[in-house]
Amino acid sequence: MKKYISLFFILMMTAAAHAQTVGTTARETAQLARQVERAIAEGNAFCIPWMQTVGDTGLYSFQLSRQLAREASQARRDALQAKASIPPHHKALATFPASDLHIHKHVVVPKALYEAVPYLTRKKDISRYVSTQENQLYIQDIERLRQTVWPQLDEALPRLERLAATLKQPKDPLQFIAQEIPSSINFLLVGDLHGFPETKQAVSSLLSHLRKRYPAKQIILLTEFLPKGFVWKGQVPENYQELPMYVPGFEREGYIPLWEEADKQDIPVAGLEPTTVCKIPNEKIYFDSADINDIGMYRPLFASALGLKYRNEQFMQTIRFLHEKRPHALFVIYAGDGHLSYNAPFSLARELKKEETFTLIINPSRQRLEEVLNLSPQQSRATHPLRDFITEGNFPQNFLYWQDPSLAQIAGFDAFIQLESPKSETEKKFHIHMEENNP
Repeated sequence: MKKYISLFFILMMTAAAHAQTVGTTARETAQLARQVERAIAEGNAFCIPWMQTVGDTGLYSFQLSRQLAREASQARRDALQAKASIPPHHKALATFPASDLHIHKHVVVPKALYEAVPYLTRKKDISRYVSTQENQLYIQDIERLRQTVWPQLDEALPRLERLAATLKQPKDPLQFIAQEIPSSINFLLVGDLHGFPETKQAVSSLLSHLRKRYPAKQIILLTEFLPKGFVWKGQVPENYQELPMYVPGFEREGYIPLWEEADKQDIPVAGLEPTTVCKIPNEKIYFDSADINDIGMYRPLFASALGLKYRNEQFMQTIRFLHEKRPHALFVIYAGDGHLSYNAPFSLARELKKEETFTLIINPSRQRLEEVLNLSPQQSRATHPLRDFITEGNFPQNFLYWQDPSLAQIAGFDAFIQLESPKSETEKKFHIHMEENNP
């Protein structure tokens, strides 16, 4: 009680001093004293009239911070509860309940992620607000999966297994798919698992097959691996080092041979990734997992649900703009399969007309997954796109193709290719020798 009495007198002294400097009347000072006294009696936080409220909230900054903290805490609890409710043998794709966002001291959080509350200025407040949005998106996605994706997959799984078992395996799946894609398709979505040279080589071969099928058609390659607004013209931009912090499409040992092959096939290449995303390294801004069972797990902001939603919205702006300009072109959209699968959260495929869209997923071999990512055989099987949301079902085939579009929507993709492991130099020489001697 003594501390409240002391505080009361301090505020009275402050109010009196303030009255002398700004001309506050004795009556206003008395009103302030009564407000403070009433607040103390009721055990509530009191407000100082000459403090500026934040935005249009009617709250002072310390009140807003408390409210954001409460909302973040509640959203975190709700997200953990949503995760706990996931049925056995089902899962959500690449997201988890998040704790507060960690922001490096030199990083500025893009305002586009909190444009609804532009008056937030403190990183702590931004972190709490953004983590609330992340967990709310997680909860919404679990509900989406519960309502549609999981029930559909559960019902269709026996049929998918039967069709997969009877499907012929073509000698060259990429050539086969290039011929099978309906001519009415305007958007060929090609999703991969990043970091494997053979997937880039596969996309390069696919472009070559498409050009042979459509010698006169305009084909345009759009990719997340280059910055938005950038068009490949045969070389890395001179000011590359001054622009993005990380753009994999500019790495000589990475994607450049693919862009060169596209150029050779008269296929323009343009970027989709917002430069905002390119400039912030993953380790500088990220969510920790809020689940005590996943201690140590973290997800970079732009790989989170919130980041994925923002990026896909930006991707779609570019896709729609270019499609309006080139309505008869075939757009090959090359990105991670988490952007493209029909079942993925905020999927690009769901934003496009079903009858104009074909989704192809390309994975490295299971052997390569186990070698490069140090996965167990069980873990490598879990990378199958049909196991992104459900852990049951047996699909050992390297090639899948659902000719029924409605079944493709349920499975999440129209076609899937699991590549063979790259041959060693000795094996390559042996096969060349055999081909030369057995024409």
